Formats: sequence, structure tokens, C-alpha cells
Amino acid sequence: MNQRRYPIIAPYHSGPYRVAAVLRDPGRPEAGCGAEITGEIGVLNYRVKPNDQTAKNCHAALLAAGLPLTAYLPMNAIPWYDGIATAEGLAEGAVMNAELISTHRIKRVLLFGNEAQRSEKYLAPLLDQDVKIAHMPHPSTRGIQGFRRREGLPDFASAKRAFNERFAQAVL
Repeated sequence: MNQRRYPIIAPYHSGPYRVAAVLRDPGRPEAGCGAEITGEIGVLNYRVKPNDQTAKNCHAALLAAGLPLTAYLPMNAIPWYDGIATAEGLAEGAVMNAELISTHRIKRVLLFGNEAQRSEKYLAPLLDQDVKIAHMPHPSTRGIQGFRRREGLPDFASAKRAFNERFAQAVL
């Protein structure tokens, strides 16, 4: 029997939700990720783990978009610790995520980074037709640097501003 461990959604992400955000996974315990420390997934984990740039960048995007923490449902394509982004894992995670998205009647889903975007082929068929899915760069420092290069932006600060603008447009 598989003994998977799942983080809970941080209580400050309490709903009602306007947007669901899917990242790859809650992090690796050996990396000392914020989710492992707190047992929760949420954008304020950088307060516990100061170098959690992914959480910090997500929080900055929420603030820039004027979206309250309560309206943001953080999710993962592989929702358990130590998951591997295989086709089977992504499909299994998509079933769990689709159930949460449908239960909470969320109409906007953001897929952050390549692995979350790979999960779309499993997730999209499980969602109502009126749910809009947007692809976003991964909010980690590395993901935003890649976004900067792809978009031809001059520096990291410009890339973060452009990321925040794209986030704001996607949640409207």
C-alpha cells in the first residue's frame, strides 16, 4: 500500500476561490521546502523558509493583481511529497485537482511551468467547458529567468514585472 503524504492547503487560502494555480509538486523534503516545514502549501511559506522564492514570487503576483489570498487555491500537478511527474502520476493528480476545481466552481486555472502544463492533457477533459486554462512561466527564480530570456527582457526586475502583469491578466 502506498503511504503518500500530502500537504494541506494553508488556512489563509480559504476561499471562496477565483483562481486555482497548479505547480509541479509540493517540494522535496530533503530540500527543506516550505511545504515540508509547515505541512501546508501556500504563498506565505517564504516567511518560514526565507529562500522559498517560488512562494515569494507567487505572493508578489497576487498582491500586484489585487487578488486576496483567500481567492487563490494553490495546487500541484503531483499533489504528494516525493512524487514523480510520470504520465501516471500526472493523470492521478489531475483527477484530484479536477475534483477540487469542480467542487469550488473555479473558472480560472493557471498552469505554472512545464510539468504543470504537461498535466493539462489529463486535467482539461475532466473540467467543465467554461473553465479557462492559462499557461504561465514557473514562478521560481529559474522559471522567471527563462521567461526573461524567451521574452527578450533586459533584466530580472523587468521579467518579474512582466510575470506579475501576465498573472493579473490571467486571473481576470
